[in-house]
Amino acid sequence: MAPYEALYDRKYRTPLCWTELGERQVLGPKLVSETKDKVRLIRDHLIAASDRQKSYADQKSKNIEFTVGDLVFLKIEVRPDMTFEEEPVQILDRDVKCYGATLLKEKIWLFLYSIPLPKWVTGEIEKDPDLAYTDQWGRRNYEYLSLGCDTLPVLKGRTPVQCYADFMRAFRDNFKHLLGDTIVEIQVGMGPAGELRYPSYPEANGTWKFPGIGAFQCYDKYMLSSLKAAAEAAGKPEWGSTGPTDAGHYNNWPEDTPFFKKEGGGWNTPYGEFFLTWYSQMLLEHGARILSSATSIFDGAGVKISVKVAGIHWHYGTRSHAPELTAGYYNTRYRDGYLPIAQMLARHGAVFNFTCIEMRDHEQPQDALCAPEKLVKQVALATGAAQVPLAGENALPRYDEYAHEQILRASSLNVDGSAVDREMCAFTYLRMNPSLFHPGNWRRFVAFVKKMNEGKGARRCWEEVEREAEQFVHVTQPFIQEAAVALMH
Repeated sequence: MAPYEALYDRKYRTPLCWTELGERQVLGPKLVSETKDKVRLIRDHLIAASDRQKSYADQKSKNIEFTVGDLVFLKIEVRPDMTFEEEPVQILDRDVKCYGATLLKEKIWLFLYSIPLPKWVTGEIEKDPDLAYTDQWGRRNYEYLSLGCDTLPVLKGRTPVQCYADFMRAFRDNFKHLLGDTIVEIQVGMGPAGELRYPSYPEANGTWKFPGIGAFQCYDKYMLSSLKAAAEAAGKPEWGSTGPTDAGHYNNWPEDTPFFKKEGGGWNTPYGEFFLTWYSQMLLEHGARILSSATSIFDGAGVKISVKVAGIHWHYGTRSHAPELTAGYYNTRYRDGYLPIAQMLARHGAVFNFTCIEMRDHEQPQDALCAPEKLVKQVALATGAAQVPLAGENALPRYDEYAHEQILRASSLNVDGSAVDREMCAFTYLRMNPSLFHPGNWRRFVAFVKKMNEGKGARRCWEEVEREAEQFVHVTQPFIQEAAVALMH
């Protein structure tokens, strides 16, 4: 029985059809045979990767021994609370990424943040439940350790940041022969789903449903201790006993709550400004600590470091921007919450990776005042001002031309109508599955990739590009049909 099946009581289903691609080539006649070889190789190494090894909290632990196959482009999502002890590495998705206007590669993502916390971490949480993010009702979130304990020796005498640094150092040492060539970017996870944010909108067990405002996650003893110290330093000790008590529940809307309502809301009072500044600053400092370790460890390795920021577009049209505030982004109608994030990333030379690039405002629920296009524009302006590279990805599976056209527009970064010489440095296409290989979807996707590859300064007309795409679709049809079947097994 395979390790995955033994642990999770179900068959492991690995994705297929990845290959390294050239400038003008998306797939080739050797796709199927190469894919089968790589599937066998990856499966062998999944077994190797699931081998039990010592905890990072043990200072005498040996480094993890990584092994991968040649010509496989890995984008690794790493977290301070992850180890391979008793958990198999899961390959859950593949995405197509365009770097600039010249290079197109297909890659494998190892979504390590989809694996539950390892036993050596959950064991410490059982001893001290406040290591987990906590809301005002005492509900714990075990997806990521609370950033309130970043610098405290809570993991068998070591800090979470030290454990994270050990993981990255072990990864660098074992993958050094692939860094800068096969592995060209490392996206460093900094929170739930790998994003720099608080777990303010957990979907597990129906706790949160779109488009709820979410809830603040600052009620573990470590966060409350920091809040108390900040309040005393501000000369307002009465503000340090707890977070807002009138901010509603996960599925409320802004106007349902005294704290987030537009008229007289607590968010726009001296107390609200104090609390939201502290809450968002804690998140920024967490990101800076992790990035400081990452950039030091991977210095000279020839890889980009990127950080994902969540695209929280619902209730964007309100004054308070409540869902962004609970996630840790101090962004309101009167304050830019993304510029400080961009500036922090710029100081560390990291890429600002943003989502919801494919969305259009009118496609979203209007009663929730969703505005993904306006949000993307704000982020583009913030990254431009901070001079930090901006990368993007789609939030939902989309195979239609409207989404493709929106991605093309957004990636050009013509946010203010000016033809500035700037565009997204990279785009990640989510997600490859059998639906992508349906004839109509595949035809549209090929044309989209070719248009993305042309870049902002394209000289050729779209009709010519689409004719090339049609020819390519015809040539690759037998291979695509086989790939679609393979992905279903």
